[in-house]
Amino acid sequence: MTTIDINDPSWIKKRKAEWKHVKYSLKNHMLFIEREEHKYLKQYFLTGKDEELNINGDYQKLVEDFDADFYWLHLLVSMWLHPDTSKKRWVSHWEAMTDNYPIPHSINTYEDNRRLFFDSANQGGVYTEYGAFGGLEERMVKFFVLSDHYTDEKILIEKRDVKIIPWKDANTTFIYIFGGCGEYFTKKTKQGIKSNPYDPYQYLIPLMVDCFKYLNKKEFEDEYSINSLKIDMHSLLYGLKLQDEFYSQHIEYGKKIYDILESGIAPNFLLDIWKKVKTEKPIFDK
Repeated sequence: MTTIDINDPSWIKKRKAEWKHVKYSLKNHMLFIEREEHKYLKQYFLTGKDEELNINGDYQKLVEDFDADFYWLHLLVSMWLHPDTSKKRWVSHWEAMTDNYPIPHSINTYEDNRRLFFDSANQGGVYTEYGAFGGLEERMVKFFVLSDHYTDEKILIEKRDVKIIPWKDANTTFIYIFGGCGEYFTKKTKQGIKSNPYDPYQYLIPLMVDCFKYLNKKEFEDEYSINSLKIDMHSLLYGLKLQDEFYSQHIEYGKKIYDILESGIAPNFLLDIWKKVKTEKPIFDK
């Protein structure tokens, strides 16, 4: 890990140069963050100090004062912008949220942070090679999707019961992860949009596979659902055919999905659609 020294001119220079990527991401992928907050976030990015915004999750302020200011995006921003992105500091922040703090009321910021993490990292627009969170997406997603196994269970976060898996059921969870693969390729081929190279859905394949045993076939029998699956599969084949045109991360993800479909471990109704797609004329060929 890079040595952090906020008093080292060379470190500060490098950090300031990186801010231009953060600024682009804030302006293009995080419109829910007010522009007037950017100057405070820059200070936080360069120093780790949050005099104006309670970003570091200091719940003690809430214990002492019911109306204390509390930055609602503290988890998202703390992980992303603090100079220290070590596992130790992230876990410490996380434990502050999940331990039984004497908070006078439910804060309920976690679910907002989780929703906006996915919104920022997987949306329309043009992503640069920085992605949305500078490549931290792979580590961050583990704090927003809390298991590689599908479950309806909940845990206590900020005095509120929160689902371990953010989506409402196994079908929805599967659609988001499987459909993410197709989106990587169709966004570029159909709309000229560059996907996030670190899109978080690509890191959730084990969860997608675990969903197989819970999928409700009846919810995939209508024409719209079948066509959606076929489009995702066609775009997968297209992406793997023209690998040089896409991010290596997405190609790797696509290969994993391809191998899963070829292995036969997916439910039969998916395998039947996959077999048909492979015999059909490609729909994305130039």
